[in-house]
Amino acid sequence: QGHFPLRVLISAAYVMPQAQFVEGRLSGGIQYDLAMEIGKAVNAPVEFLALPRKRLEQAARDRKFDLLCHINPEWMSARGSYFWSQPLYPIKDVIVGHSDTPVATRLSDLPRGARVGAVLGYLYPPLADAFTEGKLVREDALDAHKVLLKVSAGRTPYAVVDEFVYDWYRRTTTPHRLADWRLVVVSNEAHCLVPKTSPWRAEELFGAINRVKSSGQVERILSRYR
Repeated sequence: QGHFPLRVLISAAYVMPQAQFVEGRLSGGIQYDLAMEIGKAVNAPVEFLALPRKRLEQAARDRKFDLLCHINPEWMSARGSYFWSQPLYPIKDVIVGHSDTPVATRLSDLPRGARVGAVLGYLYPPLADAFTEGKLVREDALDAHKVLLKVSAGRTPYAVVDEFVYDWYRRTTTPHRLADWRLVVVSNEAHCLVPKTSPWRAEELFGAINRVKSSGQVERILSRYR
């Protein structure tokens, strides 16, 4: 089956360390490295498609892609439309603050009506009620990097972001002006999914993913960006 390409979907909202876009093309990051390893394991060229988060499910219905990783069934409304891989690695969403914000050890520590930066189109189940009821006010930006920039600048006191992105931002941005504390609001596992509309057999792709993981390659990729 290696004669046709493996079309890998990437959320256009991904930032480093998940994805590095140069002039609109994916050129590096965890998801790039992972996809290239999976492509090698199934002996197929890899083609990337970057789309906004809200268009991912439509793209599956339109048969536009074969594989999407760094995803969890909880985040998808039509999760039954996909085959799901075994967990690949843990992912956490954390609430973080500007260096002037007091330490938060639980959600109730955040002041009522506090503004929390978030990524447009992303679901945060543990915060959904607080946003709906106005206990917290959601402020969306296009990607997690822009969310953290607003916190750094003191324009938003708090943000909810992927821990990988938070660590990378702190490592690569000086001065970052982010507080040292972090509050884990949800811990999930990253999976890969294959749309049931894809011409690729899910068992073949998942077998390749399991080989990549058991070889230690997934951990090596992640450690490159920690």
